[in-house]
Order: sequence, then C-alpha cells, then structure tokens
Amino acid sequence: MPGWWEALDLYAAFYRRPADWRLLLEEWGLAAKRNAAFADLSGGQRQRLFIALSLVGQPEMVFLDELTTGLDPQARRATWELVKQVRAKGTTVMLNVLAKLGVSSRAAATSAALKQGLL
Repeated sequence: MPGWWEALDLYAAFYRRPADWRLLLEEWGLAAKRNAAFADLSGGQRQRLFIALSLVGQPEMVFLDELTTGLDPQARRATWELVKQVRAKGTTVMLNVLAKLGVSSRAAATSAALKQGLL
C-alpha cells in the first residue's frame, strides 16, 4: 500500500547523495508508523516527517519555521532534542520562532530576537 513515506523516497531521488530515508524514519521515530495513513499521524509525527523531508538532501543549512506550533509539551521537548541532534551532525539550523524563545535559544548555538524590524 502506498504511504506517506513515499514522499521521502521521492525527495531522495532529487539529490545525488541523499540521506538514507529509511534511517531518517528510524532517527525521527517514524518507522513504526510507516504503514499508517498520513491522516493517522499525530501532530508531532507529522512535524517530524516534515523535518525528515527537509533533511533528506543532506543540506548544509535548513530553515525550520514555527517548528513546535500545535505540539503538546512532550512532543515539543522531543522535537527540540532532535534539532540538537541535527546541529550536532554539522547542519546549520535556522529557526523562525514566535513563541517559546527561551526553549529555542537553548537549542541554538546563537540566537537573536527581531522586534519591529530591529535586531
């Protein structure tokens, strides 16, 4: 049965040296849900899928927008830990976060706040 994981397989085909999307499924805690319908994924699982899609090309830099919006506290903490792991592998992570700045700054090497166009 076709599934949402096919998006990872498709994205991998766009790159000369993609990450192994099967390993991304494991790393991001999605392997057990591989045969589930996309509609059956929780908000946290969907967010992790979107992050995995952004990483399949092994980018030097990834932009993540409102990463934890709509996630419960446990899923939010798990997501921040995964972001730390991405950084530890050498990928620069640019976060756009409107709320929870304290938590996001703990996940970041450098942080800045922009308010009314001023840094």
